[in-house]
Amino acid sequence: MSRSRGVPEHSAAMTAFLAWLRREGLSRHDCTFLPAVFPGTGRGARARRDVAAGDVIVSVPPHLILSLDAMLQSPLRALPMHGRLSDPVQLAAFILYQRNLGPASRWHLYMAVLPLEYNTTLSFTAEEIALLPASCRERATATRAAAEREYGVLCEIIASSGLAFGPLVWADYVWAMETVSSRAVSYEHTAVDGSRRTSVAVVPLMDMLNHAHTASTRGRTHPISQRYEIVTDTPFGRGDEVFICYGARDNDAMLVEYGFVIPGNPYDTYQFSPRLVLRDLPLDLSAGSVVEHCRNDLLRQRARVLLSNGLIDDFSITRSGPSWRLTAALAIMAMGPRELPDWCNALERPDGQAGVARTVAALCKAALADPELDPPSAAGLTGNAQTAIAMRLWLRELVLSAIAVPAEEGLSAAANPS
Repeated sequence: MSRSRGVPEHSAAMTAFLAWLRREGLSRHDCTFLPAVFPGTGRGARARRDVAAGDVIVSVPPHLILSLDAMLQSPLRALPMHGRLSDPVQLAAFILYQRNLGPASRWHLYMAVLPLEYNTTLSFTAEEIALLPASCRERATATRAAAEREYGVLCEIIASSGLAFGPLVWADYVWAMETVSSRAVSYEHTAVDGSRRTSVAVVPLMDMLNHAHTASTRGRTHPISQRYEIVTDTPFGRGDEVFICYGARDNDAMLVEYGFVIPGNPYDTYQFSPRLVLRDLPLDLSAGSVVEHCRNDLLRQRARVLLSNGLIDDFSITRSGPSWRLTAALAIMAMGPRELPDWCNALERPDGQAGVARTVAALCKAALADPELDPPSAAGLTGNAQTAIAMRLWLRELVLSAIAVPAEEGLSAAANPS
């Protein structure tokens, strides 16, 4: 994690926002950091003091949290959104409503420090999405289709309500959706009717904390005060940037949900086509027909083992080597009739692991011919397009690194499925 010292942010909007927090009951003891600007990560959180493992780094009172409960205490409670729109879209509608209120909104000064734009794939053009790796492209396309569908429903609900909601144009809706996607937390709380609920919420100030996968943190709702708190198990020194962990997410998820990517992301994977891994099996048939259409009895036995254990897809590698599923499938495809009944134990034998390692290396070398791993030049392209190209180049590096992993190291990492 970065130990660089950030420069405190003294913009008029940030100063007014922090003063608002103090007026609303957030004391100096409720927060261990101040907003600052850091090289590399931009706006972040700078520790005001040494932070020890187990400390609460921020504690925000419930009346400052943008939640579905807060929405139900606003005029939006009259809109028939429940059951028709997802929780994130309902929260996005509430945030957009508050922004449209201007100074009349309790959260007006918070809205003033939110980014004017984001870089999630909802803001990508069709041409930029086409440059993404296939897995991210599929996810981005599905996310946009869902957003468009719910946008139509929200427009219909607002138009038929007579509520003075303010303008609802696609660009503003996307901004609100990206605000929720990049900032929302899972919020377990006591609802206004007394029941315990878990939904999404945006917590002012907490969203100043940037991500590091090496940070160990956890969010919680205080059972009595209902404050949302972040507890760190990672110590930070005074002046250091304070990080939280958004979770074990690969760059596909990071870009689609948060709008940024991480070079060398340890959770990135490259997926092999089942046809490449199980090339001797007739995978173009239905699962029930694969076994009977195998060309010999040994392939039929292998197919039965693979099908009965669900090992016919999701074959991947990471920078640590092949996944357990890939290792197991390749080993089974190399086993004879005597090994197949006890394939789990046979998988652990050194000779079997060496054979799998050679096959993985061959698969990786074949994968380098994949057009996904040979993107065009990024020169002269937009920032989003350059991000897409970088992601594909990083996948190429991942495949190359998997070739370079010693056989015993890569396979020992895959020995036990997680």
